[in-house]
Amino acid sequence: MPRVQLSKRLFKTFSIPVRVAILAHEGCHFFKNTRSEKQADLCGIKYYLDYGFPTIEAVYAATKVFKQHPHTIGKPHLIRTRDIMDFIDRYKQQQKIEKAT
Repeated sequence: MPRVQLSKRLFKTFSIPVRVAILAHEGCHFFKNTRSEKQADLCGIKYYLDYGFPTIEAVYAATKVFKQHPHTIGKPHLIRTRDIMDFIDRYKQQQKIEKAT
């Protein structure tokens, strides 16, 4: 099993859905054997959404983690956030199509 290092004090301040999104992201790094943040983001969000967690909390998870590192916030984080939001939009559209059929 993977080891995830995090701040217990900080982690406890997050909602349960945000915690799940973070852990799903970290799990995807391990189980997909990837260092790609984008791949882990989208893989983790897929698992998160498949379990029915709220979409807005998925975006909060990314932005709350990014906010913890203000010195590195910039274009890469904006791109990651946009990728997550686009993925969620596509996921929701796919869910509508599947429900309609």
